[in-house]
Amino acid sequence: MPQIFALTQNIPNTSLGDGTFNGVLAGKSGELAVAELHGKWYTSAYRGRLFVGANTTSGVTIPIATTTTATFALYNPLGSGVNVEMVSCDVTPLTVTSVAASIGLGIVTGLLVAPTSLTAITPYASLLGGSAAPQAKIYSSAVLAAATTTYYPMFTFTATSGLVTTLHHEFDGKLVVPPGTLVHIVATAAQTQASANSFVWAEYPL
Repeated sequence: MPQIFALTQNIPNTSLGDGTFNGVLAGKSGELAVAELHGKWYTSAYRGRLFVGANTTSGVTIPIATTTTATFALYNPLGSGVNVEMVSCDVTPLTVTSVAASIGLGIVTGLLVAPTSLTAITPYASLLGGSAAPQAKIYSSAVLAAATTTYYPMFTFTATSGLVTTLHHEFDGKLVVPPGTLVHIVATAAQTQASANSFVWAEYPL
């Protein structure tokens, strides 16, 4: 039967160099110290693989799912060499009244033609001050070559949502955006109020 041997010791006070071999860390009860030592996305952020993009505080209006005009979109270009793993999406309505609808992601696959009429958003690395730049592009306005082919639901708006709150969705590995694919926030009924939105995503080589 395979056995794992771990070294019981305090958490090291130095950072280990790449390419070094070291024992697995164990606690006083013999338990393994695993990734919970950091947050779930710490390593991806530290290694320059995790990114954030958000629109301005003035927000954008979420369009109907059948539109070809996106107001908050993340595009993984052909030839990017990476898969984009969606991490989270936040939508903050900026007024208390909304149009009753399901809010989700419109997914457009097989995009041989890049979106046009673009208003780009500058993303930033989750390692604040880091120099890593994403391959994916994020836009607050884009015209798509094709309409949504798949709809991924996330939230529900009632006609009067009452208390304005941020709606948060964790994908947890359920949605991977390959090259030539775009996702954008849409609704089953076009909204009239603006919302402030953000995506967090990770990028890994194909």
